Order: sequence, then structure tokens, then C-alpha cells
Amino acid sequence: MLANWYLMVMILGRDCVTYAGGNITDCVGGISEEEMSAVSGLIALVILLIQIGLIVLVGRRTRSGLQ
Repeated sequence: MLANWYLMVMILGRDCVTYAGGNITDCVGGISEEEMSAVSGLIALVILLIQIGLIVLVGRRTRSGLQ
């Protein structure tokens, strides 16, 4: 999950702009840096759930194919 979160932060955070000497940061779509971190965490969680689902499906197919 940490890798997924880091990837999302890198993708969403590339358009962040810092104003007022570094105190105010606007990112994608006008959201703040904190909101961007929260959104990337939620996206990372969804990606993790998809990955776990795919691992389970592949595991079942592999086990059923071996029998």
C-alpha cells in the first residue's frame, strides 16, 4: 500500500504550486497539499483492494488448473 500511495502522491503532486514563501500550496484542481495526500491515500487503498482481488483470482485459477 505504501508503494501505491507514493505513486499516487507523485502523480497528483507533480502539479502542486507553492505560494507565500511556502506556506500555501495548491495542487491538482485547487485542492490543498493535505487534501491531495488524503485523496492519494484513498486511491492507494482502492488500488490495493484491486490488487488483492486479482491475487485471489489468479490463485484460485492456478489451484483449479493444477487439479
